[in-house]
Amino acid sequence: MEKEKAKRTRHIYKKPVESTQQNIPLKDVYKGVAITDKERYVKVLEVKPQPFFLKKIREQNRISDSFEALLKAGPSELHIKTMSVPSDLSYQIEEIEKCTAEEKNEQCRNMGKEYIDRLRDAQTYGISRRFFISFPYSGKRGGLESQDLDEIVYSLNSEANRLTASLLTCGNEIIRDYPQDASKDLLKILYMVYNRDSYLLEPFESRVNEINRRYLEKMADRYFYIPIRDYIAPSRISFMSHRYLVINNTYYAFLYIPSGGYNPAAYTGWLIRFVSSYPGVDVDIFLRRLAKEQVINGLKRSIGHARATAIDSRDTSDSYEESLNTLNSAQYLKEGLSRGNDFYDMSIIITVSAASPERIGYIINELIQDARQDDILLKENVYRPEESFNMVLPTSSWDDNIYTFKKTKRNLLTEGAASIYPFTTYQLIDKEGLMIGEDSGGSPVVLDQFNRKRINNPHIFISGETGAGKTTTLMLLALRARVKGMPVYILAPEKQDEYKRVTSAIGGQFIDIGAGSNDRINIMEIFPVDESSRDKIAYIDGDSDVTESYLIRKVSVLSDFFSIHIPNLSSIEKYDLEEAIISTYEKFGITSANSSLWADKAQTHYKKMPVISDLVKQLETKQDTIRLAKSIKLLTKGNGEHFNGQTNVNISNEFVVIGLQHNSEDMLSLSIFMAMDFCQSKIMEDRTKNKFFIIDECWKLMQNSFAAAGVMKSIRTLRAYSTSVVLGSQSIEELLTFDEGKYGATVLNNCATKILMSMKEQSAMMVQDIIDLSDEETESITKLKAGQGLLLAGETRSFISMTPSEAEKMLTFTDSETLEKYLEIKRRNQEEQRLKELYEEDGDLDYLFEEPQGKEAA
Repeated sequence: MEKEKAKRTRHIYKKPVESTQQNIPLKDVYKGVAITDKERYVKVLEVKPQPFFLKKIREQNRISDSFEALLKAGPSELHIKTMSVPSDLSYQIEEIEKCTAEEKNEQCRNMGKEYIDRLRDAQTYGISRRFFISFPYSGKRGGLESQDLDEIVYSLNSEANRLTASLLTCGNEIIRDYPQDASKDLLKILYMVYNRDSYLLEPFESRVNEINRRYLEKMADRYFYIPIRDYIAPSRISFMSHRYLVINNTYYAFLYIPSGGYNPAAYTGWLIRFVSSYPGVDVDIFLRRLAKEQVINGLKRSIGHARATAIDSRDTSDSYEESLNTLNSAQYLKEGLSRGNDFYDMSIIITVSAASPERIGYIINELIQDARQDDILLKENVYRPEESFNMVLPTSSWDDNIYTFKKTKRNLLTEGAASIYPFTTYQLIDKEGLMIGEDSGGSPVVLDQFNRKRINNPHIFISGETGAGKTTTLMLLALRARVKGMPVYILAPEKQDEYKRVTSAIGGQFIDIGAGSNDRINIMEIFPVDESSRDKIAYIDGDSDVTESYLIRKVSVLSDFFSIHIPNLSSIEKYDLEEAIISTYEKFGITSANSSLWADKAQTHYKKMPVISDLVKQLETKQDTIRLAKSIKLLTKGNGEHFNGQTNVNISNEFVVIGLQHNSEDMLSLSIFMAMDFCQSKIMEDRTKNKFFIIDECWKLMQNSFAAAGVMKSIRTLRAYSTSVVLGSQSIEELLTFDEGKYGATVLNNCATKILMSMKEQSAMMVQDIIDLSDEETESITKLKAGQGLLLAGETRSFISMTPSEAEKMLTFTDSETLEKYLEIKRRNQEEQRLKELYEEDGDLDYLFEEPQGKEAA
């Protein structure tokens, strides 16, 4: 019993209870430089990663070569840290909450709340990976006088600038703000490291305010100094276990790769297995470059000693083999140095953090098994949790006095050190963007189409075979854009009914332009420009746009419209037509003066507009225009009847879907023209507001030369009006082969963002030739499941999964099971509404649930 008790007590630390600040090896922060308690000066930079494994082999080799050059020319000591932390979508949530509060449409507000729930869900389960690179001041350390410190800061910043330039050649950027925020940014990083389970709930700014408040309350009557550690210290640090430590409510354990535990055939980026493995897994890499002369002399001694040992131990096979291996390794290193390589010491520590010891144990076992598949040995660093944690702080550096460094130290050349290139797991979370799904590592993907610093234009192309999830993705974009306050206009030349649920749920306007429809958009209507938009245009451009005649502009539009219906109009007929159009407007009191449009002096609403039948009557008054009248009269009856009549739909709605499915072949071009004219007139009202113009099944439109030209015009012009044109196409072959690919390839090349969903091999090969996909990417596209896609956004390349919330799924999925559930929910909601109305009428519904009595019972 006593023996068992003694065995247990060996695993418990006897360290006395201390304040958490005393366990933070940080003395101060000065101009973005950390000053440790051992008088070290350390610069920390955050690195933006890249999708390394989605690049072509030659590009991967180029990156590896650039990273090798960085190691040779960079600081002699480097500490590279990767962290997997909860995704931070607090800014996006705050923005949607603000938009929802200001939204007047109740249905849109409800959808906004659904989107907020989806963002919170992604923040709870999503993983963000952050990458840091740090290095110490390597010169002579001065005292703490300001002059000495400024010289140290200048030296470290100069080294940081050189490192930044080298990382750019690798394809990585340094994430930095303004120099005056450097110290704050460093403290935010350290605060996150010490409080990884709470830093999102209590942001650093809130912590600073709270600490300042506490000091003011207790020491307001005297001068006081707030130690820098107080701002980042956690509430609790416990070292009561030999296997892990506890900070706040998070458990930490540590693994390492021993000196002989590496796979000698490692490929560039091999650390991806650990960097992208599990939430809460961090990787710390320490590299130290040694002086060549010192190394060569040491190798000569090692070679001589190994040879002598090998000769003396020929009769002992084990000793002989060991000496021979040592000799071969030393000769390999010597030859590498002669080829221009440098010599490095390397140490790799892996941190596992979780909410419970059980979860820690599970992840450790999984990591050890995963590493074994790559012939890598992982060991748990027990009995040293405090030492290990201090090692993996971003401000730590190589220290020969630390036992773990000695145990994990690995000798290697520059070419071997370059293989550890860790900045390989890219995540895309744009501050002002829309969430479109998660990447393969579980990180939310938030895309800002209007970020001109990252992408050349805001246009998107989405393609996939039937059932790949293309239309669902389009509808998710549309819903989320609308709840963020962006107007959305959608053209649906096929499967228009799929958009009705979405339109109804968001409080939008569905317009059916086609034979048999009662919906009307009057092609002759001069749509009023929103007053606030008109004022902004006047302020930006002066009065030029405001004084331009709306009537003359509309005459030009109508001339193009009727020219499609009546090909080969002579110049005389075109003149007569335009004269008749102007005369028709004059009969309604409308002239080229914009003031004539208003029906009242207060300019609150426009006059009644003519329709096509009014133009026909005007054309019939002259013998020379009878032929025109007869041709245009076809647009007032039969298959063309939907072109004639006053507008009877809500043109002010900010979510408009126009269905074009029910058009005969001879009327399709005119319907497309009318739909695009309406959408573009609304879009071009305000250049300062971001908008989405979505064209589903654009391949259908691109089979029509006129429509194809219209789509191309939209792509070229609408980006100047803060509009993202989103093109969805199921039949990529039809799109790329019509008119010898004249339009299809241009569409692809003019959309800076592409989402390629599951498609057949032939389609994938056609796309590969146009947008330069790698063979790996092309093959992967053919194996994607429904809802998955390859995202190409500027330089960003990532496989993503589009995952709607449950409510969004009910609105966007078209399978029979979802439709049945949706129908059941609608019926239930209608019944609840009926009971609510009954209650409002009678005030009491108890009688509905009473047992019938008397005659009623009989």
